[in-house]
Amino acid sequence: FAGKLIERKRPMDLLQAYKAVVADNLKAAGVFADRLEALGSTNIQEALLRALSHKPPEGRPHIIVFLTDGRATVGETRPEAILRRVMAENSAEVRIFTFGVGNDVNRQLLEEAAELTRAISCFVAPGQDLEVPVSTLQRRIVAPILSGLEIDWGGADVHDVYPKKIPDLYAGVQLMITGRFAKAGTHRVSLRARQGKREFTVSEEVVFPESQSTSEAIRYLWGQRRIADLLDTIRRQGEVGEIKSDVIRLSR
Repeated sequence: FAGKLIERKRPMDLLQAYKAVVADNLKAAGVFADRLEALGSTNIQEALLRALSHKPPEGRPHIIVFLTDGRATVGETRPEAILRRVMAENSAEVRIFTFGVGNDVNRQLLEEAAELTRAISCFVAPGQDLEVPVSTLQRRIVAPILSGLEIDWGGADVHDVYPKKIPDLYAGVQLMITGRFAKAGTHRVSLRARQGKREFTVSEEVVFPESQSTSEAIRYLWGQRRIADLLDTIRRQGEVGEIKSDVIRLSR
């Protein structure tokens, strides 16, 4: 594809070359899809590992869209084991967008796979119009604004931040980060990220007050995220007395 474009100089030639390559790729994809056979089993881990084995050219984003209408039935079927293996093989930090269809999907597995790779999960109920969720996912994938976001909270001593791994920022999407801080005062907060290949940094002086009379919704929002994280830990490690007590205390 790159070679074809380099050989041509005029914009119309570039456009025609692009259209020709797209047409060839669509034809090849159609032939591949026509040869697929539905055998009634679902091997989630093997599908994701096969997709991760593809290595794109350096400097280009690598995105996987994983679509499923069921749970793992062959191969590795334990969700926690699938996630561990996929993350171990994902050295290139590939974004895995998950798309679940129907009521028989493992929602937790799909949400965690997307969250751990800084991507987004989407679900469609039986009978729901596919156009809106598919269009929304497509718009997000093609319009990344910032990737690899990291926040330096300065001297505020911030902890228990959720989400733990900040997802990429896409056009039309808001990111809400919640956490707790130990040191009041004015601190310089810096956001570092990438815009394509360019490093992006913005810093601002932020006031962390001793007390404030803002809406209780902020506390509840953080509490819900904290409880969800603790429950995930219980699901992975089993019921631990201290963690269970934290869940009950926060809930109350």
